[in-house]
Amino acid sequence: MLAWLFSAPENPRSLRFLADQMDQHLAALPDDLAPRAVSALRATAFRLVSRVRLLDAASLVATPGQSAAFLNESSATLAEISDRVTQVYFTHAETPGTRTT
Repeated sequence: MLAWLFSAPENPRSLRFLADQMDQHLAALPDDLAPRAVSALRATAFRLVSRVRLLDAASLVATPGQSAAFLNESSATLAEISDRVTQVYFTHAETPGTRTT
């Protein structure tokens, strides 16, 4: 059951399905606003997708500490992605060096 919840690509509620979808959407976002930031964003998403695809659910079940660590790392990575998307695409404050007068 845990394997299905985490890594089933056909389950629209699985972490694997959601990570794959997020990766596809991030790949489609424009990068002309901040190419380096968008590249870092995509790299972070790629790390999450890779970690989910390589997940061994049986070892997570066998080792509760490993399960908690995986969930904490995934949660932190998702928060980082959210913060970066907000910073690049939804923050309209001036940053140093972008002011035009």
